[in-house]
Amino acid sequence: FSAACCVVACCLTIIISPSLSAPFLEVGLIILLFKYYDINMEPVLSSSVPPQYNSQSIINTAEETLQTSGVSAAQTVYKSALLEWVDDVTMGDTIDKESVKGEIANLWLAYADLNRRSNLFKSATEVYEQAINCPVGGEVGKIWMEYVHFLEERGRPRTAQKLYLRALVEGNDGDGPSVKDVADQNLLWNEFLRMMQSLRKN
Repeated sequence: FSAACCVVACCLTIIISPSLSAPFLEVGLIILLFKYYDINMEPVLSSSVPPQYNSQSIINTAEETLQTSGVSAAQTVYKSALLEWVDDVTMGDTIDKESVKGEIANLWLAYADLNRRSNLFKSATEVYEQAINCPVGGEVGKIWMEYVHFLEERGRPRTAQKLYLRALVEGNDGDGPSVKDVADQNLLWNEFLRMMQSLRKN
């Protein structure tokens, strides 16, 4: 009965039976997490971003397009850039995934935000789902975090809880957590416990 199984059991107990989620479960969960992930807080040095992968340039273009040609045209700006950049990373052999992962994540989040600001909430949900299933963006914790906050705002806490488990326990590929970075994992676990405590109070 591994530490990973204990983590899953604690999470499911909290989700299925909130009345049983006494403080000792949260303490036990935190202890298991440290054992499971063997947390190492050494800083990770990021690679330099190639100049052609400047997310802010694409975001600026999308905003200008939104003002001149409308939401649909702005959406196309994001779709085209994401398709090209993700293909460059996954299909090519010259681009380092780590060097552009953050820029691709920025595009996914800006794309989702465009739909949210336009009150296209179904489209925003679809963008978030595409982002967390993206072979590049799906590893970035801030995408999962923003998606969870969006679900909470939309009054879907149970779906948000399941999303945390997808990010932190069993990912999309069945190969452990989708989010690999330890610092991102810590932030997501802290947010998960915060949400569970908030739900109990309500």
